[in-house]
Amino acid sequence: MENIDLWLLEGGACVLFAVSMATDLRRRQIPNTVPVLLLALFGAYAFTDTIGSLGSLWPHLVIGVVMLGVGFVLYLTGSLGAGDGKLLAVAGLWVGLADMRLFLFGLGTAALALCVFVMLPFATTRSMRRNLPFALAIAPAAMAAIIVRSASHGP
Repeated sequence: MENIDLWLLEGGACVLFAVSMATDLRRRQIPNTVPVLLLALFGAYAFTDTIGSLGSLWPHLVIGVVMLGVGFVLYLTGSLGAGDGKLLAVAGLWVGLADMRLFLFGLGTAALALCVFVMLPFATTRSMRRNLPFALAIAPAAMAAIIVRSASHGP
């Protein structure tokens, strides 16, 4: 498959991750269509030469399932919203094992920045404390991993 097709799929994923940030920030809700579309895009991406064989697809699937489990447990404890959990799972699917360190570093850094931001003594930031838009931490980390992988494809 041509590199332009890969860039379109990866670019589409980045756009959807950006949409998740915007809707979570605005409405504190991520529409189910966003993770579903990200899942569909990943399905198309999986058939490209980037992932390659079925054996190379398994780590992506395992990471996605593990992230779904983590998101579900955090949802049950009230620490994460359901949409954030689904976004975390599909982000894990896109990231896979190869880019997991970059993703986790980005996720931790963005989560720390988000926590520091909501602790600022302003009415707007105080109102965010009860219902943190965690897509603002998940999406940039996933986008960074996708962009780094996309840059490795070359021209």
